[in-house]
Amino acid sequence: MATIGRDLSYHTEGGPATSAIDSQPVKAYTNPEKFTLPEDQSKPAVNEDCNSVEYVHRKTVCVGKNCHGRSGAAKGFALTVGSSTKYTKPLLPTQRPLLKIGKEFLGGVSMFEFDVDRDKDILCTIWRHSSLLVSSAATVCCYAVSLDGPLRFAYCTMLLLPQVEHALRRLFCAANKCPARLLTAESSVHFTTFTEMFSEHLVDGSRNQLAEHLGDGMMNALFDLLVHPSGPRLRDHLSHGEVSLEDLAPEVCHFLIGLLVVLCTPYLSEKISLADACVAVVTSYESLHHPSGQLKSKLLELAACPLSSWWEIDRDHSVLECSSWTVPFSGNDDMPVKVMSAILKEPRLSFLQPFCRAVCLPQSLEDLSVECLSHPVCTMYRDRVELELLSLLTHTAQECLTAAWQIKDGLVKRAEASRNQQLRSRQRVNYQRLLINTPGIMLTLRFLLLHLLFQRYSLLLTKVPAKLVRVSKKVHQFTQNLRSLTATTCNRWEEAAEAANSLRGAFKQNLQEWQSALGNT
Repeated sequence: MATIGRDLSYHTEGGPATSAIDSQPVKAYTNPEKFTLPEDQSKPAVNEDCNSVEYVHRKTVCVGKNCHGRSGAAKGFALTVGSSTKYTKPLLPTQRPLLKIGKEFLGGVSMFEFDVDRDKDILCTIWRHSSLLVSSAATVCCYAVSLDGPLRFAYCTMLLLPQVEHALRRLFCAANKCPARLLTAESSVHFTTFTEMFSEHLVDGSRNQLAEHLGDGMMNALFDLLVHPSGPRLRDHLSHGEVSLEDLAPEVCHFLIGLLVVLCTPYLSEKISLADACVAVVTSYESLHHPSGQLKSKLLELAACPLSSWWEIDRDHSVLECSSWTVPFSGNDDMPVKVMSAILKEPRLSFLQPFCRAVCLPQSLEDLSVECLSHPVCTMYRDRVELELLSLLTHTAQECLTAAWQIKDGLVKRAEASRNQQLRSRQRVNYQRLLINTPGIMLTLRFLLLHLLFQRYSLLLTKVPAKLVRVSKKVHQFTQNLRSLTATTCNRWEEAAEAANSLRGAFKQNLQEWQSALGNT
C-alpha cells in the first residue's frame, strides 16, 4: 500500500474496476445498513457538564490524563476554546510558506446550499439527534458553527475535523465488526488512522467494508478533501500548522460541515430536509482531484478551446483562399477513424460514436464533450498502472491545449499585421506556411481529443497491458514535439505537420493495442 502525506492512503494495490460504466449505478449513501455502533469509551468526568466550555476544551485539545500525539497541540497548533478563542503560532514553525486553501480546490463553487448562520439551529439538531455522534462530539460541533470573528471558518474547520475522524472511525469499526479498533492510542494497540480506514483491504487481508457502506460519492468527497495529493489534504496540512488561516475559504468549511451532516443522516430518527439535500449532493459527487477527474477537467478545457471550431479563426483571405481549409474534412483517409469506429461498437463505449463522427466534420465538439464526460467513472482503488496512464493522458491533453492556443495566437496576430501591411516578405511567406499547415495539425489534435476520451473510459473495461503504457508515452512525446514546434517564434510549420503525421501513426498503433486488449475481455 502506497502512502501519500503523513498518514493518508492515496490508493492501494489491486485490480482495475470491473463494473461497466452504466450497467451498475453509483453506490448511494441513502439507506445504508443499520449498524450497532460501538460505544465511545471516553466519558465525562464525575459531576462534569458535557456541555461546558471546559469539557469541550478537554475533548478537543487535551485527551483526558494523557495528551497523546493525535491531539491538536501535539500536531502543531494550540487552540483555546472559550470566550477568548485564539490561535497561536505553530509549536514547530514550518520553513515553507503557509498553504492557501481557496475555493478553487473544490471546483470554485460551494457544493452545499445551506447557510451556516441561517441554518445553525438545524445543523445542531441533526448532530444532537444522530446516534452516530456522542454527546460531547455534538457539543463541539454546535460550538464550532456558533463561532464568530474573522477566522471563524478556520476555527470551525479545526474543531470539526476530529469529530469527522471519530465518526468515520465508529463507522469503520461497525462496518468491519471490530469494535476494539475504536480505542485511541494505547501502548499495546495501534491507532486506527485514515490510512487503515481508507484502505481497500484490512490488515488481515479481508476487504474493508467502509467504502461499501458509505458509497462512491462519499468516498470520493472524503478522498478529495483528505487524501489526493492535488487536493487540499485538509487534515494533513492543517494539523501540522501549514495552512494560512486567513486564506482558508469558507467553502472548504461548508464542505466539511456538509460531509458531517451526511454521515449523521442515516442515524436520525426523523427526516430533515436539509440533511436529505446534503445527501443528494454527495450521492452524485464526482472526484475532482483523482487523476481521472483531473483528466476530465482538462478534456473539457480542451474541447472549449480554439480546437473546437478552428476554421472560424480570423485570417487574411488575401494570403490564402479560405476554400483550401475545407480540404482536410473531405480528404481525411489517413485519420484512423475507421479503426476507432470499429472499436466503439462495443456497447459500453457506444456513447462515444457521435463524437467520433463529428471529429472530421466542421462541427463544434464542446457540447458533445460535455455529454460524453457526463458518464460516471469509478475512481476508487484503481490499479497503479491505470493511475500512471491517467496522469500521462492528462499531461498529453495539456500539451495539446498549449499547441492549439499557440496556433490560434499566431494566426490572429499575423492576420491583423497582414491587413495593416506590417508583414515583410519573409514574414508573409511564414504566415502563408502557417495557413497551409494549420488544417492538418488541428484535425490531428481533434482526433487526439477523441482518443483521450476513449482511453479514459476504456480503462474500466480491461486490464491495461504494459505495452499500451509505452505506446501512450510515445504519443505524449509526439505532442510535446508538436507543442514546441508550434511556438509562434519558431516558424517550423512543415516540421509541425510532419509531427502531426507521426502522431497519427502512433494513434493507429495505440488503437491496435486497445483493440487487442478489449478483444481479450
